[in-house]
Amino acid sequence: MGAYFLPQIGTAPKWIQYLDNITEEVEERKTDNGYEDFKFVTKNDLEQLNATHLIGTNTLKSYMHGYFMDLRTYNKLLAVADPFAFEKYRERRIKEKMDKMAEDRNMVSRKMPKVNTNFDLAVMKEDRKLSKKKKRQAKEEAKARQDVLADSRFGKMFTDKNFEREER
Repeated sequence: MGAYFLPQIGTAPKWIQYLDNITEEVEERKTDNGYEDFKFVTKNDLEQLNATHLIGTNTLKSYMHGYFMDLRTYNKLLAVADPFAFEKYRERRIKEKMDKMAEDRNMVSRKMPKVNTNFDLAVMKEDRKLSKKKKRQAKEEAKARQDVLADSRFGKMFTDKNFEREER
């Protein structure tokens, strides 16, 4: 039966303490693969960058189904291939933020109830007045009103004719 040491489980037994030291040294050792400053690109990527003429030169290192290219060269080619990429990105982010703000501004329309529509309209007008005053307090009060309107205990007030309010 084989014995295995798993550092994730805990420390090594006393009779084999040196394993702890070995695993710590292995964890501390930084492996340099030599490809940190390179970007892996495929032939399709090279075509998009208009850099197919670089195949076979020292700029590209052939590896499996693609090539390794110096990261600085890749960034330069990317900037030349699409010089307005940052502006497009910036415009897209601004548009997303504006759309989000527009969504927040839009009021959600509700269906008007069949019974006590005047009461419902009065509640909505009161909510608008309060929203102009103190926003936090108004939101809490409006939420409380909406809870009353949506509460199942008061549901018949807006559906049953027997619960209709008299205006006089």
